[in-house]
Amino acid sequence: MLAKVPDARLWFVGPDQGYIDANGRTWHIEDYLRDRLPGALELKQVEWLGVQPFSALASLRLKAQVSVVCSRYETLCLAALETMALGCPLVAARVGGIPEVLNDHANGLLHRASDSEDLAAQIMTLLNDPERAAQLGKQAAIDCRQRFSPEIIAERTVSCYGKVIERNRLRK
Repeated sequence: MLAKVPDARLWFVGPDQGYIDANGRTWHIEDYLRDRLPGALELKQVEWLGVQPFSALASLRLKAQVSVVCSRYETLCLAALETMALGCPLVAARVGGIPEVLNDHANGLLHRASDSEDLAAQIMTLLNDPERAAQLGKQAAIDCRQRFSPEIIAERTVSCYGKVIERNRLRK
């Protein structure tokens, strides 16, 4: 991808718990990057920022042309929701609850989990079309406000509890 978009910069944010390859070798981010993309760390084409405080994440997401969540499994992905709420273009894995909040090609792009070629293709789609990326991000923010604002969630929670209380009352 760096060959196709040489000005691109990739930031990794989060803990480095290592990756175990098919041969059983554990790779940590910096070693893996040095092996796969020689010089990328030194040229700052790729940076591992490590674990960041929550307060730093919004700023990083707003600076990024594309945010990526490439989980192998998820329930309800807060990283995806937080990114969408900010109106940032998002590429996320088609796993767990992510497709329930990210509507592919409507408010972001989904990629097949553990498929690096599909992930790269989806990222390139947004890097090559900033207007589309911006529109997806804008729609993501609208969808988040309409479906996941604190008021909406509170209303749904109260409604759910009300139904349970009423059902319990009717049983007695």
